[in-house]
Amino acid sequence: MAKHTILILLKGELAEEQLDKALDSLIERHAALRTSFLLLDGEVRRQVHTKIRFAKYLKACQETELAGYLENFCGSFDLGQAPLFRVG
Repeated sequence: MAKHTILILLKGELAEEQLDKALDSLIERHAALRTSFLLLDGEVRRQVHTKIRFAKYLKACQETELAGYLENFCGSFDLGQAPLFRVG
């Protein structure tokens, strides 16, 4: 299965509070970001949650360390647990 990673390189100070507000707004606006899946009567069903909590993992690193960081950061998800994305 293909992995999809979006990487945005930030330079300077990170405004964490503003980042949190922007992500909360994005999650509230898009049901796909609040989705998990469950098996009901032998069928896979989509479950859209009204509110989810997401964790963000912040780590400063040099560009030479980036590939190793991304390799460790990217991984599989439990499709039964929202969110189905990571912020790092």
